[in-house]
Amino acid sequence: MKFAGWCLLAVLLGLAGCGKFLPPLTNTNGRGTGATGAYFYVANSNPNLRTVAGFGLANGALTSTSGSPYASPLTPNCMAMTPDNALLYVGSVAGAIYVYTVGSDGALTLGHGGTPVFTGGSPAALEVDPSGKWLLGISAFSGEAYVFGIDSSTGALTNASTSGVGLASTSASGLAITPNEAYVYVALGTGGVETLSFNSATGALVPVNSVLAPKQNLDADLAVAASPDGE
Repeated sequence: MKFAGWCLLAVLLGLAGCGKFLPPLTNTNGRGTGATGAYFYVANSNPNLRTVAGFGLANGALTSTSGSPYASPLTPNCMAMTPDNALLYVGSVAGAIYVYTVGSDGALTLGHGGTPVFTGGSPAALEVDPSGKWLLGISAFSGEAYVFGIDSSTGALTNASTSGVGLASTSASGLAITPNEAYVYVALGTGGVETLSFNSATGALVPVNSVLAPKQNLDADLAVAASPDGE
């Protein structure tokens, strides 16, 4: 649901680049931070543009959030929002993850003193688990998945895994977590879709020796999603 049609919409918006969108947001964190209303964000990526654009959705109209677009230290290519809508993680395949805090009006502020909350890993995709405790990422090149603990007060990534969990292919491009947090599915391009078990209490991520091959030769699985009522 975060992948379909995003480049087309970026073209319609006249943006110089493509990105991934986040669904409408409703503030439920009770801490006075996080977005209230419906917003989405676009990672603008080309050699001359490194920004994240924010848009409000109201009465069918698109309006830029205050200060949009927001500068990104490195070219952004993947994003993930915490369930309380307070933190936005932005990854760059150049080898870093940054965190932005989200204001009540949807405006973004680069956090962690403008420095990465993680370096290395060349993230191809990011997801926050439904509990909001863990940030999961996959490497675009090394065939590994990573799990990071989230400090909800600062956005810092703590208890980051010191070594990646090996995947069945080095061509990872997308991941999805089931709502019950039991499984993680990783799109591996021509390698198919791999299944990993996930423990939201400990953050443990373990391959379960299950890879779903593409339906036919030369097909590639580039993205995955889990329905809200899925297990």
